Amino acid sequence: MFAGTSGWPGIVYPGGAYRQGLVDTWLQKTVPDDYPALIQTVKDNEAPGQWWNVLNGTLMFSNVEWPTLHWSGWFDIFQQVR
Repeated sequence: MFAGTSGWPGIVYPGGAYRQGLVDTWLQKTVPDDYPALIQTVKDNEAPGQWWNVLNGTLMFSNVEWPTLHWSGWFDIFQQVR
C-alpha cells in the first residue's frame, strides 16, 4: 500500500531536503540486498523528473475509474503539511 500522491518532493524530498532517516531505514529494512544501489539511485535523482513520475499519482488521476478511500494517522509519514 502506498498512501502518498508523489514520491518527489512529498515523501522523499519534502521542502527539497532528503529525508535520510526515513528513506534509508525504510529501504534498508524492506530491500536489504538492493539497499545501497537504491539509495544511490534516489540521491542521483534528487530533482523532479521522469524517474519520479511513476510515483506521482497526480499524473494518473484521469485513469481512476472507481471510488477510492484514503486515510492516514496523525503522525503518518505520508501526511502532507501545507
